[in-house]
Amino acid sequence: MRLACLSQNRPFADVQTNAGPNHVRLRTGNAPTMFRRYDGGPAIRRVQQHHSFVPMLFRRFMSTMQKAVVIGLLASLLLAACQAGMENTPASAANQPQAPVPVPTFTATPRPTATTVAEPVPTRAPVHTATPTAAATVEEDADGPATNRVSNLREGPGTGFPRTGWLEADTPVTPVARNQDSSWLVLADGHWIWAQLVRNVPGNLPVADIIPEPPAQPVASNPVADTGSSAEPVATPSASPQTPTGGSPLPSGLPFAYGIQAHVIDVGTRNRRQILDAVQDLGFTWLKTQIRWEDFERTPGYYQFTSSRTELDALVADAGRRNIKLLLSVTATPRWARELNDDKFVAGFPKDPAALAGFIGELARRYCGKVAAIEVWNEQNYYVETGDRNMHGSDYLAVLIPASQAIRQQCPGMFIISGALTPAASITGVSVDDFVYLEQMLEGGLAEYVDAIGAHPHGFNVPPHATWEEACAAIQTTGNEFFNGPCDNPHHSWSFRSTMEGYRELLMRHGADHLPIVPTEFGWPSFQNSADNIHAAYLYANDNSEDEQAEWTVQAFRMMEAWGWTGPAFLWNLNFRVVAPTTERALWGIVSNQWEPLPVYNALQQLTR
Repeated sequence: MRLACLSQNRPFADVQTNAGPNHVRLRTGNAPTMFRRYDGGPAIRRVQQHHSFVPMLFRRFMSTMQKAVVIGLLASLLLAACQAGMENTPASAANQPQAPVPVPTFTATPRPTATTVAEPVPTRAPVHTATPTAAATVEEDADGPATNRVSNLREGPGTGFPRTGWLEADTPVTPVARNQDSSWLVLADGHWIWAQLVRNVPGNLPVADIIPEPPAQPVASNPVADTGSSAEPVATPSASPQTPTGGSPLPSGLPFAYGIQAHVIDVGTRNRRQILDAVQDLGFTWLKTQIRWEDFERTPGYYQFTSSRTELDALVADAGRRNIKLLLSVTATPRWARELNDDKFVAGFPKDPAALAGFIGELARRYCGKVAAIEVWNEQNYYVETGDRNMHGSDYLAVLIPASQAIRQQCPGMFIISGALTPAASITGVSVDDFVYLEQMLEGGLAEYVDAIGAHPHGFNVPPHATWEEACAAIQTTGNEFFNGPCDNPHHSWSFRSTMEGYRELLMRHGADHLPIVPTEFGWPSFQNSADNIHAAYLYANDNSEDEQAEWTVQAFRMMEAWGWTGPAFLWNLNFRVVAPTTERALWGIVSNQWEPLPVYNALQQLTR
């Protein structure tokens, strides 16, 4: 909004909405109108103007001559004030509006541009596997035996035998024998593999001299590709043949599982049950939802878990009846618990960590045995989630440790997941490289207070199998018309695979490799059939078709299942095309704004069958 000051336009008031990533400025040609921001309601409201008592006296008691003299004096004062303002205003800024303050979003973080110099990526050693793959002992031959897809290796011919490792798709193998019915093959290194996972198998293999007896009780494992049945395997996109990594499952109570995030708070009974129906229809067993502390404890000690706005009790009950496990991700400090003068445009850490511990402890007490896991905060290496320009891993530990202790006290069986970091380079006052921040947390004792490490390995426009070193070449093939970040500014944060493998290597380096990595948010956006007001920070979505979104999502799930060190993986997101169709969050949705399944939804249905 602008007011004219004689012949010069000068800023009077700039008003910005808090709904979505785009900055809106209001202008009016009417008389001056004041606007005020209100919390929890519309971004702006009109404030009624009050008439002064002085003009009334002016009109009623002064003569015409007195009025003329007063008007002349007022005009002189106004002209002098405007001239002084012009002299004190730099010419380059006089006719420009004030810069808008960014409104935080809570999905993918805008990344460094080509002008940003990223800090060096930590040197990473290869991830160790439980057993060397056969690829290292055979000569590659395009027509020789090779795996059709990601495949488990076992101690004997059957899924009841322990898993000893795994192989990437298209890995050359050397079958040397078979079992009696030829359903399983033994390889040159002694491991067994399901025959349907191998192509070009020689037809004259002998029956193995020694065939292990099945164990008395089936061994619980995390099967990747073998089923031991005649059912046709689900097709899996090939992973990169370069530097395959993997390993045996971790001894954790959080094994790999299929999960998804949805907006399921304050949606009403009908919509909530439609969301849960979709989770079951996909064949998924986990659901994540964000719990904004500021909505649930608006007054200290008064918790709104049953109100019609939050409906958390109802969600927990409905999910429990369907055997859907819940992950609650806690973020966003209420105003009463924040520093007085901090930036209220961002989520912000609490001034007293005990306040957050009290809220999370009440969550754990109320939902013990009903909620499976709590994620403590979100993307704390990013300014808009902490309100701290000097971010460090120790700051997060000061918040995490009391919260972890509260959960352990109230519900020892509830899983604690560290707040997932956003993949980013270090930019002063904006973000800290997630590898750097994770190492800071590990050095401060993170592993003692959590059961799993949260991660947000978004893929941008880079296929999941491509490492950050391969990303530039990959997008030359898949598309980089709208976004060229992996070429302009190479960094691990562009790559789903490099982010995940980098975290794993840091855990191994610090003796914390017993902890699974839980991607509490991952995925690929597609602008196809989306709203037409995409924010410039998310242009990479224009390079991804809906078919690529489907293919890459399936491939990423398969890769995480095969790695063996990944916990439940949560796709971002189910229904933001429904609840927020004109925001950037909708680009990741897997159903249309009318709840029609998109290609990625259908592909995931097939994946879990």
